[in-house]
Amino acid sequence: MPRIPALLFLTLLGISGSGNAERWQERVDNDRIKTRLDLDSIKWDSDLLTYRMEMTYKKPPIYVGRRVISTSMIDCRTNMRKHIATETHFPDGTVRKTGGANLWMKLKEIDFGTGVRNEHCGTAQ
Repeated sequence: MPRIPALLFLTLLGISGSGNAERWQERVDNDRIKTRLDLDSIKWDSDLLTYRMEMTYKKPPIYVGRRVISTSMIDCRTNMRKHIATETHFPDGTVRKTGGANLWMKLKEIDFGTGVRNEHCGTAQ
């Protein structure tokens, strides 16, 4: 069983301990994008970590109100990430679903928008 990092474990423990906890946890809120992590979507399968994230655009004007929900996977052995699926919700109510990229990308120290750090896998260096 993969090691669950202390911060993630404590977060999950806190969520499971309170009956009326929010399903989403806000991770990053800057002047352009508000990002939330879907805590219920975090799944471990061997060394693969899958999670879902929602980004709401506040700037630039052509993107305001657009919500992007993406499902990503992290391979903790190689410290790589790939998008599995993306769902874009436009302000007019239309929804566009697209598949993910079949490319594995190296995780940065702080991955764009997610706040997911390398040490969250435990085995990744």
